[in-house]
Amino acid sequence: MILHTLSNRERDTHEDRGEVIVEWPGKYNVDTANEARDLAIEWSHLAGEQDMSMSELVEWQDYFETLAERFPELADEFRENAII
Repeated sequence: MILHTLSNRERDTHEDRGEVIVEWPGKYNVDTANEARDLAIEWSHLAGEQDMSMSELVEWQDYFETLAERFPELADEFRENAII
């Protein structure tokens, strides 16, 4: 799993409320198109399980748009899968 979730103590607090929390998108070190694809897949699964504010969604969208610029071969795939 690429996505880093909160520490166990922080996670326990959020899980008590049924939340799954992932850290800010810029924290992830993505060096290849395959890593970017894997991150997008994991993110899409987790994003469907939790509530996100519009600002959080925009941050993630911006991050994935940046990855699509770095790895142009993923741009269409990200659009088709509603990542960007």
